[in-house]
Amino acid sequence: MSIVFSADIVPDVGHQNDWNEAISWHPGLTSQQRADRAPFQSAFGAGKADIAARALKLAKRNADLGSLLFNIVEEQAVWACLAEGMTIRATADHLAMNKSQVGRIAKRIKRRDGTPDSRALFPAGSRHSRNDVRNQIRDFWSPGPNTNQ
Repeated sequence: MSIVFSADIVPDVGHQNDWNEAISWHPGLTSQQRADRAPFQSAFGAGKADIAARALKLAKRNADLGSLLFNIVEEQAVWACLAEGMTIRATADHLAMNKSQVGRIAKRIKRRDGTPDSRALFPAGSRHSRNDVRNQIRDFWSPGPNTNQ
């Protein structure tokens, strides 16, 4: 069963002056609270089908970048724990990761003598800027207000 929305029943949302009123909001919300929450509404893009493909492409690119950053930092975090002598189980507990995932990463990065081996993680041919990736990884590894350092 598929649902078809016609332009007559879908409110103009997102970029119209009165779009905010087209969503059924809790009556206690202020205009600012509604504006702050609007991008999380599925109807936010209504009336903007002409730029929907562009919005989706940009969101996918950012998701791809996030995935790349996560994979790199995940391996770096496992490497850091193993280099300090933690076991796979201790590393998994410390990083709140699945033991099997830590084991797979450890297998990829361990030398024959059991110590972790460092390897380049930026994929060849990546469409992401090396500088952007580098800077974000540095930011992730810098001590912040929510760390123990």
